[in-house]
Amino acid sequence: MSGMFWSTISLLFLVLVTNGWAASLKSEAGDPGISAGQSAADNIEPVPSRIGLQLMSFLYGPTVGDPGSGLVPTTWTDQVSGVSLQNQIVGRYALNDDLILSAAYDFEVLINDPNHVYGSQYVAMTYDSFLKVSYDNLLGAKLGNNWGALNADIRGYLPTSEYSRDNGSLGSLRLTLTPNLQIGKSGLSLALVNFARVWFARQAFETQNPSAALPRLMLYTGPLVSYQLTPALSLWALGEASVTYDTQGVSNTSQPNRSLVDIEPGLEFKVNQHFTVSPYLNWFIRQPIDTTSMNLTASYSL
Repeated sequence: MSGMFWSTISLLFLVLVTNGWAASLKSEAGDPGISAGQSAADNIEPVPSRIGLQLMSFLYGPTVGDPGSGLVPTTWTDQVSGVSLQNQIVGRYALNDDLILSAAYDFEVLINDPNHVYGSQYVAMTYDSFLKVSYDNLLGAKLGNNWGALNADIRGYLPTSEYSRDNGSLGSLRLTLTPNLQIGKSGLSLALVNFARVWFARQAFETQNPSAALPRLMLYTGPLVSYQLTPALSLWALGEASVTYDTQGVSNTSQPNRSLVDIEPGLEFKVNQHFTVSPYLNWFIRQPIDTTSMNLTASYSL
C-alpha cells in the first residue's frame, strides 16, 4: 500500500488516542453539499451534567476501491477532494435535562490536496463557528406501545471563516426539526433529521470568482434507522438528500454533475461514558459503488 494510506491509518490512530484517552461535523462552507455523517453524530449524547465540553472529530477517508489514493468523493461526480480531519470543540450549558445552550469552534485539517489548491499538505482551515439552542422532547406522545418525540435546535453561525470574511458574509441561521420514534421496548428507533439553513451576505457573488453566486438557502432531510444491540453497541443507517439555492435563485439540482443523495451505514461503539466512536461508509448513489468512502466520527465528552 502507498504511503498515503499508511499516513491516514497513523493519523486515525492519533485521533483516537488524542480524543479518547489523552483528553477526550462536514460543515457547509462555500459549497454546502451534504453534511455527511453529522446528522448521525448529532445523536451522540454528551455526558449529562450542567456544564460540559464535547470534542468531536470527523475523519473523511479515502474510497474502498482505492484506499491508497487518498482521494475522497464529493457531491460533484467529476471532482474529488483529499482526506481531511474536521474537529469541533463544543462548550455546553444545560438549563435542564432537555434544554441545552452550546457554542462550537469548527476547524478542519486537509491531510492531502489532490487538486493542488493549497500547494501543500496538512492545510488548516476554519469553518463558521456557531451558537446553538437545542430542545429535546419539545413534543412527546405515546403511540400505542411506541414513544414518539420531536427534538429541535436553532443555530446561529458567525462569519468567522476565511470564506465568509472574504465574501462579505453576515452569518447564517439553521433550524433543525427531528421527529423520532422508539419502537416499543426493542432496540429499534427511527428518526427523520430535517433542517433549513439561510445565509446572509452583503454581496451576491464570490469576491475571488465574480461569476459564482453565493449560497442563500439549503434544505436537508435525512431518514435515520438505528438498532441498539447492546448498551455499548448500535448499528445505524442514514440516507441524506439536500438541495441548495444560490443568491440568484438557482438550485444545484439543475447541475447534471451533482450527487445530492447519499447512503451511510455505520455503527456506534461507546468505549465508556465519555468516549464514543462511530465508523461508517458513505456512498453517493450517482457514483460507482467502489467510490464509497471510509469515515469515522469520534466524540469525547467531559
